[in-house]
Amino acid sequence: MSYDGFISYSHAADDLLAPRLQSGLQRFAKPWWKRRALRVFRDESSLSANPHLWESITAALDTSGWFVLLLSPEAAASEWVNQEIAYWVEHKDPSQILPVVTAGEFGWADGDVSGDAVPDALRGVLSSEPRWVDLRFAKGEESLSLQDPRFADAVADVASAMRGVPKDELAGEEVRQHRRTVRTAWAAGALLLVLAVTSAWAGLLSARNAEEAERQATLAEENAEEADRQAMIAEEQAGVAEEKALQAVAESLAANSLAVKASDPELSVLLALASVRTRTSPTGMNALHASLQSHRTLMTLPISGEGPASAGISPDGAVVAVVDGRDVRFYDRATSRELDSLTVTTLDSAELFAFAAPLFSVDGTQLLVGAWTAGPDEAPSPAAGLYWIDVDSAEVTHFFPVPCVWGVQPAGGREFDPAKPLVVQYSDITEDGTECGQKRKVGVLDPESDELRFVIERGAEDGFPTMSEDGSLLAVGGGGLTIINARSGEVLQEFELFGVSTISPDGKEVLAGYQPLELRSIETGELLRSFPGLYSQAWFSPDGSRVYVTDRPTGTVKIFDKATGALLTELRGHQTRPSD
Repeated sequence: MSYDGFISYSHAADDLLAPRLQSGLQRFAKPWWKRRALRVFRDESSLSANPHLWESITAALDTSGWFVLLLSPEAAASEWVNQEIAYWVEHKDPSQILPVVTAGEFGWADGDVSGDAVPDALRGVLSSEPRWVDLRFAKGEESLSLQDPRFADAVADVASAMRGVPKDELAGEEVRQHRRTVRTAWAAGALLLVLAVTSAWAGLLSARNAEEAERQATLAEENAEEADRQAMIAEEQAGVAEEKALQAVAESLAANSLAVKASDPELSVLLALASVRTRTSPTGMNALHASLQSHRTLMTLPISGEGPASAGISPDGAVVAVVDGRDVRFYDRATSRELDSLTVTTLDSAELFAFAAPLFSVDGTQLLVGAWTAGPDEAPSPAAGLYWIDVDSAEVTHFFPVPCVWGVQPAGGREFDPAKPLVVQYSDITEDGTECGQKRKVGVLDPESDELRFVIERGAEDGFPTMSEDGSLLAVGGGGLTIINARSGEVLQEFELFGVSTISPDGKEVLAGYQPLELRSIETGELLRSFPGLYSQAWFSPDGSRVYVTDRPTGTVKIFDKATGALLTELRGHQTRPSD
């Protein structure tokens, strides 16, 4: 925004005079139809609260036509006034500076300004004596306005220079505008009188119309309520139509899944999944169940039959590791082609049977296998324990001795993370050194110290212990269920529950029991949900929203919604943990 003038002054000296001068310049000879005759910048009236004060002042200086400088001894000593003068001299025309003396002495001598009212920044700047205005008479005045002839004359001096109009013409214009204002005021008074009479008559008329307007408003409100009701009905009908359309799509996908089940099992599974994701319905769930049953055998691998056999799948699903007696073999998941194999041997070349199921690391580069005794009639080998195998080279990268390994579980119960602890279930060798003892133990293998900690003795019938996703909690059975801090060994919670147990991914809940299976809060022990039935295994889905349970006597896997306890589906012919 541009300004006709910029007023620079000392607040200490002219805090009252500066606003009166600004008001006088804006009102002097102002046409009645204009808001102000001149647009004048003064810091307190033109600046809002701004942390960038100097930037706002320089912006006003850049867009001002004249620099009105109120001179006084206080202004001469003011750092702000000197700074504003210096900026104007550097960026604008010094001849556009209008000195207005409000106190002190000011004059022209030896080709330069002089006196105690002259700021240092003004000295040596002007090439000729400037036109200046004396307002020292107004210093003691309590009220100043254009009704004061002396003040009006001083304002006329400044305004004539800023507007480029001779002072006498500008003064005559002020008189004409004043007379015009008086005439306008009389005319306005007469008009107000006419309007008063008219408004009295209009009041009578509006009183009669008020009742009609109120009646129309009531009718409009009733019509609006009816329109809202109709809109709600239309919205409900649209929702029903959308639901029917989605249900029809889901039913169509389920029907197509069943139609291609025999010819293209993989497509059948995909169509059934699309049906369930579109709208969950019994038809879609049945189609998914049927397609999975027809497609459940993806590959068949040879087993020697010489010892325990088990298998594990890499995190990306590309590689299958099979533990078969003394061998660990790797197969390509897509082609069933054998990739590599390894015969696990002891340090003294005595062979071992791999017993614990193979576990892949989270990045798929390592395989963890538990191995012990060479045969049922032979004593446990000193080399029994846990073997870490490099998948690419099929070489053993680390060994941890454990007498008789019954099982290993990583944090979270899926792939193991070398940086997280492992739950190891094992037993000691009998005193005569001929066989493994029946009393089992549970320990937490610390990856940092490579030692077993918190060793607990328990019965073989108590189920396998489980660890939380982050490796901080351990659930151990035996005379009940105990929740232990896996880092400190502190007992956090105890339940009178027997059977299987597993900890939720967020570490807040535990599934335990077998008839029925109970979901409980680890912090409070509160029973949150109960799943009736007889179960031998239980797991959470990775996101913790579903509960998987296996009923070994009937060979079924049931999937429940954790939040509601509702049975979502039942898979027949499965007796081990399902894949998510």
